[in-house]
Amino acid sequence: MSRELISDGDWDISHVAPLCQARLNETAAVEDIFAHDRHFRETAQYAQMHQAVARYRSGECTDPAQQGAYWCRSEEDIARYFETLSRAYHGIRRHGYKTQQELARQHPDDSRHPDDEMQVLITRDGEVVLGYGGSHRLAIVQLLGLASVPVRVVAIHPRWLDRFQQRKHSLRSCLHHASRAAADISSTAPRRDNRSR
Repeated sequence: MSRELISDGDWDISHVAPLCQARLNETAAVEDIFAHDRHFRETAQYAQMHQAVARYRSGECTDPAQQGAYWCRSEEDIARYFETLSRAYHGIRRHGYKTQQELARQHPDDSRHPDDEMQVLITRDGEVVLGYGGSHRLAIVQLLGLASVPVRVVAIHPRWLDRFQQRKHSLRSCLHHASRAAADISSTAPRRDNRSR
């Protein structure tokens, strides 16, 4: 098992939020659209994306992704973004959660990367936090009440690993434990009053 997963520093204190607080705009958008039947233009995420795209088109910013617009550069892009979200929700609801590799095999012309699973990190306290990407998928599986989904553990704080290994567990065992904890997300359902990072 590679030790490249071990990531020291204070990233787990200053730059991450627990799964229950992960990216509140995206989580709220999923709930608003699919639980409350609101149009995507009525969500806070759309407002953020619309503003970022407007600032980009007026020349006020050069990278709308840094302001929450992802890859979108126009209103048409935003509409396509939410269409993709709708397809993901309905696909997961009808067919269950599929890994990116399964989806790539089913749709070979799709641009998704087989390794683009939800990424999680394990903090010094053993808390599972969401890495880059996956906040919509996380919100969807929580809304649908799925008990577990595949994830990729991309970083483990060495303090947690040290405590785990003091109990005579191997790195492989530690990673297995972390993956199981990360995959079991049914108890991490978001609360609307939480604050995002």
